[in-house]
Amino acid sequence: MRTITIELYPFDELNMATQKKVLEKYHDINTDHDWWNNVYYMYTETLKKQGFTCNKDFTFSLYTQGHNARIESASLDLIEWIKCDPKNRDRFSTLNEWINGFNISSGRVDHDHIGDAPETVDDLYDELHEIIQAEVNEIQEHMLRDLYSDCDYLSSDEAIKDTFEANEYTFESDGTMRNA
Repeated sequence: MRTITIELYPFDELNMATQKKVLEKYHDINTDHDWWNNVYYMYTETLKKQGFTCNKDFTFSLYTQGHNARIESASLDLIEWIKCDPKNRDRFSTLNEWINGFNISSGRVDHDHIGDAPETVDDLYDELHEIIQAEVNEIQEHMLRDLYSDCDYLSSDEAIKDTFEANEYTFESDGTMRNA
């Protein structure tokens, strides 16, 4: 049996040229997995508070097949959405009252105001559609911006060094990683 002794160094004890080489080699150490989960969960929760329920994951692509972040499938609880924003509540109160007029009595669905739907329901629907689409577009833009920000940070030298330190990674003098 032979015994080989190898000297191992924490990242900050490597010479500058080797540190640079190691940072280049492991530039994706923090992004070679599902790094976007934090952004995904943050937006899922934000959307829930606004009355949306995500039925399917978001899709997004950064740096590769174009730049987008898209909500693939979600449903909207219109009443919750109207309630969550005072300007929605004020603007769509008539529609909200009409929607809330449905009730069940003796197994039969009735509407308190069945014959007196607001004359503006069609107009309100068109306006509502535009407002919701604009809100979804804005959410997707914010999501993309947050994804870029997280990806940029996770790929930064600072974050990579933090990962090396937190996981106590060690290296040979030539930069080869050895987890002792």
